[in-house]
Amino acid sequence: MSNWLSFEQVLGYIASIILLIGYGIKHDKKTKIVLVVSSLIFSAHFFMLGAFTACAVNIVNAMRNASSIFLYKSKLAFIVFTVLYGVGAYVTYGSPVDILPTFASFITCIGMFFLGGIRFRVLVVIAVVMWIVHNVVVGSIGGTIQACILFFVGSVTVYRLMRDKKSQQNIENEVSGAE
Repeated sequence: MSNWLSFEQVLGYIASIILLIGYGIKHDKKTKIVLVVSSLIFSAHFFMLGAFTACAVNIVNAMRNASSIFLYKSKLAFIVFTVLYGVGAYVTYGSPVDILPTFASFITCIGMFFLGGIRFRVLVVIAVVMWIVHNVVVGSIGGTIQACILFFVGSVTVYRLMRDKKSQQNIENEVSGAE
């Protein structure tokens, strides 16, 4: 693992901060633009760590995030990005850990293009777990911290959405029972 203040680690911290800020922005287009920047910085970070598949995946993520501004829920875009993830993984594969960011990005892509609500967030939480494992193995300190934060926030959000859904069902059952 490189020094926690090395240039490549500092890039990871910067990318992590930008990503977390991006998720806090309420305007979708601005969020996606910020996520593009974060993905590109993460690409450089992972390249410098020698994690070439994660580098390639983040380049594809940047393209996916940028295009999703204009191609929301496009089946063709989903297919294109799935192929790009596969090609990137094939060209850069070095060890079994390289499968994790590829698969994480693939399932996130499924969620982005086809799911919403609880199901989308559950996929994101699963993907974040894969990124945590990957980041620990390749020595990405900022990436690991950021992914742990996203895991916590995503898990809490899933819990809250499930609680709200159950509460709404209880209210509907009470209303229909009162009639």
